[in-house]
Order: sequence, then C-alpha cells, then structure tokens
Amino acid sequence: MPRPLRFIPENCLVEVTSRTIHGRFLLRPSKRLTEIILGTRGRAQRLTGMRICAFVYLSNHCHLLLRPTDAAQLSNFMRYLNSNIAREAGRLHNWREKLWGRRYFDIKVRHEPEAQVAGLRYILEQGVKEHLVASPLHWPGASSTTRSRRRWTAIRGCRS
Repeated sequence: MPRPLRFIPENCLVEVTSRTIHGRFLLRPSKRLTEIILGTRGRAQRLTGMRICAFVYLSNHCHLLLRPTDAAQLSNFMRYLNSNIAREAGRLHNWREKLWGRRYFDIKVRHEPEAQVAGLRYILEQGVKEHLVASPLHWPGASSTTRSRRRWTAIRGCRS
C-alpha cells in the first residue's frame, strides 16, 4: 500500500506522533537518553530550520508540535530525528531491530487559537494524563519542560 501524499498548508501547526515497534519501552526516561534526544532534536532543528513548539518523549512514543514551512521540511526533519534517535537508543539498549513501528503520523492543527492551545496542552500533559507524574514539569524524560544546563530549554518560532 503506498504512502499517503502529504500536504502542509502555509503557516500550519502540525502535531506529529511516532510510536516504537510493538509498543516496547525503548524510550524509557534516563539521563543519557534524554541527552541523546535533546542533542539530536537540536541538530535536526538546526539542519532543517524546523520551528519546534513543543515535544515530549514517553517510554514508547513521542509527540511533537511543529510549524514546518512545507511537507519536504517536515519529512527531512523527521527522517533525521527518528533515524538518529533509533540508532543511538538502539546502542544504548543493545537493541538491534528497528525502533519505530512505522512512519510518523502527522495531524494538521486548526488555525483557531483554542485548537492550538489544546494541542499544546495535550502534548505537555502526556505524563499527567497517564498518571505518571503530578505536573508536566516533573516528567523525567525529554520534553519541552526538560531542564538543560540550569535553564529551561528554549522553544522558538511558535508564534503565528
């Protein structure tokens, strides 16, 4: 079955989800994996110019809220990000099989401010929703609220 054609309207906010194969906990939070994810995300952002609004990596999947310029930029960003995270997380866990269950899934977020805030809240509150932490600030894995070098990680380019 062919992949669906991807079209991203100009200045559109996109929620992206990637899941590990068979729902395995290959992304479970650790200091080393958080460093790998944040470093890879930062390099992918620098190489592609992607505007990242929010992200969270849970044990078996991740959510990102992005503002790509077009489908090609989104594809290049996700290809770099997921392939490098898969390689490094595989080394970390001695996992030789593929890490991601399938290609990433993207959903266009409506332009209304309420929809955009709801998308942001959904991503940031993943650990709270699953009753794993009391606050998004307490999530031990890689997320938009992760402390890095005594500062909160910068989330840039999210304004319409």
